[in-house]
Amino acid sequence: MSPRVVLLTKRYPLAAALEHKIAATGCLVGVVHEQKPTGLRSRLKEARRLTSRLGLGRTLDIVAYQLYQRAFRSGDLRRHYAALDTRPASGVPRSTFPTLNSEPARAAIRALAPDVIIVHGTGILKPATFELAPLTVNLHCGVLPEYRGHDSTFWALHAGDYDRVGASLHVIDAGVDTGTLIADARVPCGPGDSDLDAWFAAFAAGIDLAVELVETLRSGAAVSLRPVTGTPGKHYGRKGLTNYLAFALRRRHATGRVLSSVS
Repeated sequence: MSPRVVLLTKRYPLAAALEHKIAATGCLVGVVHEQKPTGLRSRLKEARRLTSRLGLGRTLDIVAYQLYQRAFRSGDLRRHYAALDTRPASGVPRSTFPTLNSEPARAAIRALAPDVIIVHGTGILKPATFELAPLTVNLHCGVLPEYRGHDSTFWALHAGDYDRVGASLHVIDAGVDTGTLIADARVPCGPGDSDLDAWFAAFAAGIDLAVELVETLRSGAAVSLRPVTGTPGKHYGRKGLTNYLAFALRRRHATGRVLSSVS
């Protein structure tokens, strides 16, 4: 019997590529998006939240990288996005909520009667949300348990930890990227590799892990679980401009390219 799969995610091209591949299994019964407000007031509120948690200097560093990316890396991002198959699945219901932890969002998920919930790119889910299916898993673009949190492929490259660039599929629990591992995948990387190339390659590997899980469940086979042993790794925050420029400088030295050509 085919499992009823519900995808919880945000609206962006990588999530659309994930949706397309899961829909191809014939098991996708609904997509619920988390779309936070994007107006000036909401952005200022988010900046204040980051400042209270990280301090003004770190917040400005993160915002500076976001502006840098828009100014100098948007073309490279568009080229990567253009290579994805993001065609929406036909006949699959979709709904959007500011947070997936709200009662209206939970009601929409519950109405889809999921056997499996696959999560990617949302805010932290509360138990009342992730317990709406017998199995709820997160597609994390990073190798666990070492690289939890944001921008995990970047931080692995930044640390020179090239053997731990990849993606993980894990059961969601009350922690953040701490649940039981189902599978992970590594992508080959070295000191001359672009963080964007690594990110997209890792995500493609993660999509394959999610599809393999759905196919395993559809076949009736047992899903293997790998409990995480030891202390979870550091929870990484978003990269700042100083982090990126330090990485780009090391990559320039490794490749012999000028900094302006770093993609």
